[in-house]
Amino acid sequence: MFFSIKNLSLSLIFFMVLLTWSDCVYEERTVVIQISNNISQATDLMVHCKSKNDDLGAHVIPFSNTWQFHFRPNFWGTTLYFCKMVWEGETKWFDIFNAERDNPYCHICKWSIVPTGPCRLDVDINKSVCFNWNT
Repeated sequence: MFFSIKNLSLSLIFFMVLLTWSDCVYEERTVVIQISNNISQATDLMVHCKSKNDDLGAHVIPFSNTWQFHFRPNFWGTTLYFCKMVWEGETKWFDIFNAERDNPYCHICKWSIVPTGPCRLDVDINKSVCFNWNT
């Protein structure tokens, strides 16, 4: 008989060990994105964020306030969330989470939105790193 109980049992044990090992290597973590409106006094910021699989809808953030969302990055390290941001006749786009850029740096990504572009607080050096808007 080609498949014996012994071979089947060994295959099952091997598969279980492999599954356990892969769970240890890939620690599924939750990422929190915080977006703060620092455009200008009395200016509301409309933010509409989405990924390939998830549309978070439009949210209005009053000046000096914060809106946040959370998610789990995918196993392959390709998670991308992008946001459309609108205020006083301006419309801008930005990749608010790009796994290649952000995975090593933030578990809680704190973004300050200013007219010149989004700035992410790098907690390791306690300094903001600013980016250009998407073109």
